Amino acid sequence: MAQPIDRYKFCVIPSKIDIFIGLTKPVIYLANSLIEGSCKYNIVLRHEQTHQQINKTTLEYYLPIFKAAVTNILKKSSAIPINDTSQIEFVTKNLTESYNKTLLPLVDYIKKEISKEQLKLDNQINYKYEYKLCENNN
Repeated sequence: MAQPIDRYKFCVIPSKIDIFIGLTKPVIYLANSLIEGSCKYNIVLRHEQTHQQINKTTLEYYLPIFKAAVTNILKKSSAIPINDTSQIEFVTKNLTESYNKTLLPLVDYIKKEISKEQLKLDNQINYKYEYKLCENNN
């Protein structure tokens, strides 16, 4: 049988949650064989910059949805009673697992949406179009 809350010495509830969703300093790598300033170099660079823009725009679109999910989790959270501070790490681990169980499916969904958007750029029709842009221009 559960003990009444007043029998516990402490309660654990998150004072803050640190979550990072996004990109950290994206880097674009181009083949050494591409000559800087050439048409092919510029097309490849623009293609990769467009990928980064897709990432950024998609994340910006889903960020309010993600924030709402986190806010909802926090609203539903209640204090967890413990008897001594040695239990804090265990309770924190359980809270993190619980939050992950709720948030990771949303993260996976966002990743799938980003992939779908990227496929609009990475396809044979677009590759042929980009290749033709430099046919007469090296």
